[in-house]
Amino acid sequence: MGNLIFSDELEKLNELNASERSAFLDLLVLGILADAKITDTELEQMDKELLKLPFLKDPEQNDIANAQLKKSRLFLEKNIHDYQVIDGFIRELSLKLIAPAHRTIALKMFIGLTMADGTTDIERKRCVFLANCFGWGEEEVDAIQFQLS
Repeated sequence: MGNLIFSDELEKLNELNASERSAFLDLLVLGILADAKITDTELEQMDKELLKLPFLKDPEQNDIANAQLKKSRLFLEKNIHDYQVIDGFIRELSLKLIAPAHRTIALKMFIGLTMADGTTDIERKRCVFLANCFGWGEEEVDAIQFQLS
């Protein structure tokens, strides 16, 4: 799978405030749970994506992130089949990520996670919904999926 995110883009993630970092991590967890099952391939891809995040090099931020990831996973596993809850969750997270650069990176990582073990219809719908929440169309998802394949 290709890599669409470059180190200069990732450095922009150091600008994220606590709320934005939390939203970013929540989206990554949703990426591995989007099809209601977690595979080893998705977990490996999640680890790769987390290692890219510059703010996690700080031990304190890493501890905060681990707690956030656990909290998100519990919430999402409990609600993953309730599409209204998940759509509301995605919409809420999208409102916390304002900068176009942050949104682009989040969408690329989200799509990468959903593609790690093949993309299901529900994963595709969630990718398109996130893109729509960010103000983009389905063609943005298509372009990213093409570049990653």
